[in-house]
Amino acid sequence: MCERLYSTLRRFLPPPDIIIKLTAPYSILAERMAKRQRDLDIEKSEDLLELEKLIEEWLTTVTSIPIIHIDASGDDPSFDAIIKDLVRDVKNKLKIK
Repeated sequence: MCERLYSTLRRFLPPPDIIIKLTAPYSILAERMAKRQRDLDIEKSEDLLELEKLIEEWLTTVTSIPIIHIDASGDDPSFDAIIKDLVRDVKNKLKIK
């Protein structure tokens, strides 16, 4: 299903200028999912490891798009602590002054 969606989107949308990949340990992600207490989740916490594997495999094929990796394991939903560095990194990767 993910591959079909990706293929369809690629046909209609241009490639992104940049990819920002948020990462956090499985234990933190599973804990966050449990806290959300959603009636309907499209994935289970057990799916996170497989999803991470698929994303990593896909990113190895991405060669022409800059990728920024962000550690999202901190308890900072607004990312206030890293936003300044993120903006700087995006500007650098995209060669924006």
